[in-house]
Amino acid sequence: MSEANVLPRCTQKALIPHSQMCSSLESSYQTLYAEFLAKSRHNDIPSSPVARARLCALIDQTQQDLQSCSKISICNQIYRVLELEESLLAPIRILPSDILTEIFQLVIETSRKPGISITYTSWMSSKLSGCIFLLTWICFRWRDKALSNSTFWSRIAVTYTSFLHASPTDEVTAFLNECILRSGVSAPMSITISISSRRNENPPALITMLVVQAH
Repeated sequence: MSEANVLPRCTQKALIPHSQMCSSLESSYQTLYAEFLAKSRHNDIPSSPVARARLCALIDQTQQDLQSCSKISICNQIYRVLELEESLLAPIRILPSDILTEIFQLVIETSRKPGISITYTSWMSSKLSGCIFLLTWICFRWRDKALSNSTFWSRIAVTYTSFLHASPTDEVTAFLNECILRSGVSAPMSITISISSRRNENPPALITMLVVQAH
């Protein structure tokens, strides 16, 4: 993003009616949001001192626009853009891959429920969760690192409070099977099944699928 794309919206403020200026500013930041969201997802950080200086200048301009803006909806849009712009300068974006992997490992190990968790009860549908999924949503670089490390997918916990109405959907079963495939064949796999049902019920087929992996 060059300064030429940003400065006109500020230098011409005195010449534009307020309503038209607000509309122009909102449209400008909608475009900027889409642009910087793509940059954030692809970890498209400034690659040179010049590019970094331009981004810093753009951040300064965005902060000025935010301070001078009086319309809440536009302020929110500007703030979202500002967050994306500033995130491109975050030190974590330039961490070496091995250090990033270690951080991911610590996040997973210290989370309240390490690994992948699937829960069934008699009053709710199945729920598949795990902090590893959050790590795959940040940007493409984080997603690649999370998906390529088999140890991140090698711990699975299944909890049943009742087998009644606890049959997994095809979508959940397929997704869990994909997680198992991500664990590969070299990483030790840990599967924990917790059952608290008081009824004499037959366990769902999902348990059979997991037991097959216990070798």
